Amino acid sequence: FPYTTLFRSAVILWLAGFIYFSATIFSYTKQKLEPTDKKAGIAVLTGGRHRIAKGLSLLELGKGKRLLISGVQKGVRLDEIATRENVQIYDDMPIDLGYQATTTVGNAKEIKAWADKHHFEVIYAVTSFYHIPRSRLELSKEMPDKDIRFVAVNSEYISPAWWRNFGSFKFLAAEYCKFLAVWLQYLGNK
Repeated sequence: FPYTTLFRSAVILWLAGFIYFSATIFSYTKQKLEPTDKKAGIAVLTGGRHRIAKGLSLLELGKGKRLLISGVQKGVRLDEIATRENVQIYDDMPIDLGYQATTTVGNAKEIKAWADKHHFEVIYAVTSFYHIPRSRLELSKEMPDKDIRFVAVNSEYISPAWWRNFGSFKFLAAEYCKFLAVWLQYLGNK
């Protein structure tokens, strides 16, 4: 009997957290980009469609001095990225490719090294809207001294009415579980 109550309570807590998580992540797509007078860089965390295009548009708008594409597969060149992503990249654009990261933790370490090298105080971190909570934990842990501002990229594969779409529900539930695992890990290390 006590295990049933404990299990039921855990399920209710998980569901409440998941609903809050889902409501929060969709609000990121409506946030406005705050300007800064500090030295800023733009970092794209690879792994989702349209992230690189969004990072390039920020660079072209002058939001940052340089752009890092973090988590690029070894051997992939800038011209290949431009072709695959269907974007215009010119030789004189201040773009750096990061080949070290293979995870969000790796992205955080790669972005920190790049930001320190270029003395950036502000980082515009570009990632998919659903990835922001987990990315925020990892990047903030790695760079507590930096002003990290997240720029959300929409995903046409995830329905805002996720409760009506099993694929969207399953995807968001998996992302929420990953977020919880990271949050609990950092909570335990305080």
